[in-house]
Amino acid sequence: CIKPLCDLLLCSDPEIVTVCLKALENILQVGEAEKNTDTDIGDVNQFAQLIEEAEGIEKIENLQSHDNFEIHEKSVKILATYWCGRVVGPQPGLSHAGNEEEDALGSNVITNG
Repeated sequence: CIKPLCDLLLCSDPEIVTVCLKALENILQVGEAEKNTDTDIGDVNQFAQLIEEAEGIEKIENLQSHDNFEIHEKSVKILATYWCGRVVGPQPGLSHAGNEEEDALGSNVITNG
């Protein structure tokens, strides 16, 4: 179900995109819980890997500049939580003076320090 959810992130309907982001976030939370309790999978969120394989990270990154503020916020939160350092560019309404670094591509990356 991860690939279809990632594909729906390209939908023009903000309600569908919001539901998909929430579903992906819930899936990622389960992956974190499994990562922390299941010694067989190691220190890896398997669902984060599946989202990455489905090109979901790129789609979520693109949603950071979405006109809908809820979609923008949810995408920033997901990237910051599960793919630390993948939040790019100046974020509307966020004060991040002194907390920017440039990644290898020259894009601004918000850091926690």
